[in-house]
Amino acid sequence: RGERMQAVTVTESAIEIQILQWLAHSKIYAIKNYDQAQYRNGSYRKNPWQKRGVADIMVVLPKRIVFLEVKSATGRQSKYQETFEQNVKRLGHEYYVVRSLDEVKNALKID
Repeated sequence: RGERMQAVTVTESAIEIQILQWLAHSKIYAIKNYDQAQYRNGSYRKNPWQKRGVADIMVVLPKRIVFLEVKSATGRQSKYQETFEQNVKRLGHEYYVVRSLDEVKNALKID
């Protein structure tokens, strides 16, 4: 009797935590974007200064600013995220959609 193997789905949150832990351990300066609505007075409200589509993580390296949008294996960018990507690339910065820590290391060119 054969057993079926169930595919393990790694969440964006789990990938993001792994990336942030590695960046901290590697002493690489990184900023996490907390795009969260806050619950106040009986309803959820977004920060009026928060921009939609901003990448999940900003990494600051010597003479480089790198934006990382973390996605699961099946995750896709929103239209807002695509617009943010176009804007930061137009300004000469780097932007990567990453699905694993290895992809981050490759993008940053760090072993």
